[in-house]
Amino acid sequence: MLEAHVERAVHHRVEHAVEIADLEGRIQILMNELSLEESKINLFISAIENDQTRMIFRLRFLRCLTWGEVAAIIGGNNSESAVKNICYRYLESCDGPGAVVLDVAASNEI
Repeated sequence: MLEAHVERAVHHRVEHAVEIADLEGRIQILMNELSLEESKINLFISAIENDQTRMIFRLRFLRCLTWGEVAAIIGGNNSESAVKNICYRYLESCDGPGAVVLDVAASNEI
């Protein structure tokens, strides 16, 4: 009876060890993907010529701040909707450098 209990406990530990190893491998794959995507975002943002627009993108998409937090840091009486509009207007105009950077980044697999 005790031997059967010990065997089941060992079996469960082995199963958990295998599952942990699988999860650790998956985490590493996701971390690599994250690093690649972060590099693409950095390239895109660094191509933005306007300092204020570039800062808005960094604060929002790299530091993950809310639009309200971005507006507070940018200052100059910029509201949440003002910084959001600056961002969206830039994205709408991305027939220029930003679009090229994304295409280059995708083709080079950074």
